[in-house]
This record gives sequence, structure tokens and C-alpha cells, in this order.
Amino acid sequence: GAVYRYFYSNNTLSLFLSHSYLNNRNTKFLNNDNSISSNLSLRFRSVEQKSNFRVENLNRISNFRLIYGLALSVPDYTNSTFKRVFLNNPIDINYNSNLTLFTYALFFNSNYRTSDQKLSVNMGMRLDANNFSSSMSNPFNQFSPRFSLSYELFEDFNLNLSAGRYYQLPPLTALGYKRGNQFINKGLKYSGSDQYALGFDYSSINDMKFGVELFYKNNFNGLFSINDSIPLDAKAVEYGAIGDEVISSDLKGRSYGAELYYRWFSSDKFNLISSVTIFRSEFKNSKDLWTPTQWDNRFLLTLSGGYRFGKNYIVGAKFRYAGGAPFTPIDEDKSSLVLAWDASGREYRDFSQYNSKRLGDYKQLDLRVDREFFFKNFAFKLYLDIQNVLNFKYRDDDALMSTGIIVNPNSPIEDQRYQMRRIELESGTILPTIGITFEF
Repeated sequence: GAVYRYFYSNNTLSLFLSHSYLNNRNTKFLNNDNSISSNLSLRFRSVEQKSNFRVENLNRISNFRLIYGLALSVPDYTNSTFKRVFLNNPIDINYNSNLTLFTYALFFNSNYRTSDQKLSVNMGMRLDANNFSSSMSNPFNQFSPRFSLSYELFEDFNLNLSAGRYYQLPPLTALGYKRGNQFINKGLKYSGSDQYALGFDYSSINDMKFGVELFYKNNFNGLFSINDSIPLDAKAVEYGAIGDEVISSDLKGRSYGAELYYRWFSSDKFNLISSVTIFRSEFKNSKDLWTPTQWDNRFLLTLSGGYRFGKNYIVGAKFRYAGGAPFTPIDEDKSSLVLAWDASGREYRDFSQYNSKRLGDYKQLDLRVDREFFFKNFAFKLYLDIQNVLNFKYRDDDALMSTGIIVNPNSPIEDQRYQMRRIELESGTILPTIGITFEF
């Protein structure tokens, strides 16, 4: 990409031009045997590229700072897909797609700060639209206002609040999904989120900062898989590409909680950074019940710090802790069916029990020791970094695999089942690293 800026009077005019390109390929054969063409279960070929142009003007008037402009982009998407899926029976999906969109956005933002620096106010808006459908072509359907305020109530003690609406274009894989010559997901809308935050922060003269923030996010028009009745983004963990299926924009979600952070820098000898987040992340399922999303760990802790000793020794540590993530149990009955396993070569989850179970908590402690050497024209550093000092073993959900042995070969093909076996998935080991860094 490239950027051009022109300065005139109290204004700065900026022009941005860029292009991005992604070539995504995935191929899979049953039992990894490509000598038989009928073993092909997935052949995915797609190219996503986008040309972007944005013009914005920054205008400074007294204590006001105004930014306004226009953004244009032309996403281009091509796809050639063959995949075998199992619903109630094996189904082959084979389609080719070519989609070119024209998107645009108008935006405006104003910032005002009082002369005594005690009050800062931000207000803005954005309009987004594209030519994919009549709903998306109306920019007022994607009108997104934003507001934030920071006020110094007492010396070094600030009150902060913000509210805003945000929109995001669905993935091109979903927009470009076809059956025959028809784009199936023409009813999709921009995914939206209303976000609110309220908090305070305190900064002292000895480089200590402390803050608390309460937040709430109301998500709407989220992408929902019709076949599996789960959020589309929940599939990102297990699938190489997501979105090439029938999808609706009916998903509702929310996340809310509190974050506390503390930072302390004492000259150049000591530093400490820590944060704790307690939260919930949920969506409404097909029964209109709030259900945990895959990000609903509920508790996150990060603590890192370092101390500089004499003779240029530096010792640092980082500790991370997260609550157990929810997961969906395996549908072993469906997975063991010969027709189901041969269609995709993988296990199936029981989405009627979506995210009904939880993994164990995660924790990791890392340590690092540096020794610096300074010379007239250069410096170098020796370091020893040890990750997972506690040698914590993280247990993920089991994997289910077919042994290739059919337990009832004389039954009709639709009733035949493989003998299955579970594989325990465990990760985590002590990982030391020794290195040298040169600085000239």
C-alpha cells in the first residue's frame, strides 16, 4: 500500500491506497490415500483480494479536532469447492463461485479537549454499504454512532465512559456460497454490536496506574449455521474454511464483565503489569436460552514484571491463568457410522449439547534472565528463557478416531459402524531457550 499526505492551513489531507491478496487451498482424502479418486472428501480453492482507497481530512479548530472522509473498496472472491458432508446421508457439494462487490463508507469524528486538559469528548458516526443486496445497499441500515468521554474528577483520577455501535461485513466465503447459479445467502446482513463501557483510572506521580472498567456488549445480526444450529464462528477451530453453507443473520449474543488493571514502573529498575478480567460471553440458541460461546473462560489473569539487578542482570517473569473453556461433547454414535466417517474422515460433535461441558483451567509461568554487555560501538545480550517452568499439563478434550475395523460387516451399509478409539490430547512441557542479541 501507499500513503500520501498534504498539509495546508490547519488541515492534513491523507490518501490511502492498498491491495490485499489471499490464496487459500485445502485438500483431504479418506485415510490420506490419494491413489483412489473416490477417496477425495475435500478440495477447496479460493482467492480473496481487495483493493482499498480512503481519503480523510484532519481539521484543527481551536480545541476541536475533526476527521471526516470516504472509504471505498472492491473485494473480489473466487471459489471452486468439492466437499463431502454427512447430514442424514452423505451429500456431495460441488460449486464454483465468482463474486465482486463494491463497498463504501462515510465517516466523521470530532474530538474536543478543554484548555485545562480535564475534559475530553469524542463523538463520531459511520455509514457502511455495499451492492450485494437491497438490505446492505442502504447505508442507513448500517448507521453507527459513537461517543466517549473522559473527565478528571479529582487530581490524577479520571472517569471514563463510552458507547458505540459497530458493523462488520460477513465473510466473503458466506456471501459467495452458491447452489447452481444462485447465491444462497442473499438475506445476510452486516453483523452488529452495541458496546458500552464505564470505568475510572488513577495515575500517580511515581509512575503507578490503576483502573477498573465495566463493559457490556450486545451483539446482533450474528451469523448462525442453519444445519447445526450453532454460531458460525464456533466452527473456526475445526474447519479450514467456514461459511460455505446456508446461514442466517439471526444470532443474538452478549458479553459483559469487569476488568481491573494495575501498572507500576519504578525508574528503570522495576516494572509490574497486571490485569484481571471477570466476564461472561453468551449467545441465544434455537430454544431462546443463553448459552456459553467458545470464548466464555469467565476468568483471565495476566501478571508480568521484571527487575534490573547490579552488573546488568535482568530477571523477568510472566504468569497467565484462564478459566476452563466450554466444549461440545463428541457424538460417538454418529461418528462411528461408516457412511458418516467416510464422508469427512473426522469426528462429529453433538450440537444438541453445544458447549455443555468445560475443560480444566489453564496456567503457565515463564521466567527469563538477561545479562547485558555494553561496549563503545555495540552491545550484546545473553538470555535464558524458560517457558512453562511449572511443567503444567493442559488436558484438552479427547479425539475420536476410527480403527478402520467394521464391527458389523454383514449389516446394511447404512447401519455399519467402525470400531472407534479415543486419543487423549495433552499439551505442555518445559521449554528452555538460550539466545544472543546484538545491537549496533
